[in-house]
Amino acid sequence: MIPRRIEVFFYGLFMDDELLRAKGANPINIRPACVPGFVLRIGQRATLIRDPGACAYGLLMEFTHAELELPGA
Repeated sequence: MIPRRIEVFFYGLFMDDELLRAKGANPINIRPACVPGFVLRIGQRATLIRDPGACAYGLLMEFTHAELELPGA
């Protein structure tokens, strides 16, 4: 049985697919995406803040449940 894959939105420093692969994940179907109604704020950490006129840009990647549960992923 082929494991079900889940789409996950990444933004900021977490968009590094090579780093995710080094941790044992295998992201596939990587593509640009945006979340309407949010803006990316960079502080000590990157975070999404609600802003009706904005769109936060990042990447959409597909993972299995097991890959999402990897330590450090």
